[in-house]
Amino acid sequence: MPSTTPGAWPVGQPVEFEPQDNDQYGQRVSEEARRHFIGDSVRQHLAEQPTPTAVRAVLRHYISDFTQWAGEVISAMSSAENEE
Repeated sequence: MPSTTPGAWPVGQPVEFEPQDNDQYGQRVSEEARRHFIGDSVRQHLAEQPTPTAVRAVLRHYISDFTQWAGEVISAMSSAENEE
């Protein structure tokens, strides 16, 4: 019988991961992946700009858009709280 140390590769029998509906770990991983996906997309768009001035202009547009979206979400949440 071969001896292995904990964490050794390859594992003899991989453990199946089945996330549950209320899995906080799965939710956190999903949120982190979404954040990285959005961040990488914005970063790539900024890197495509031809000049530092263009980068700043695009950044201002992103900041304006994100601020507007946050305001819309906050308004919707406030409306939902007031209806209760």
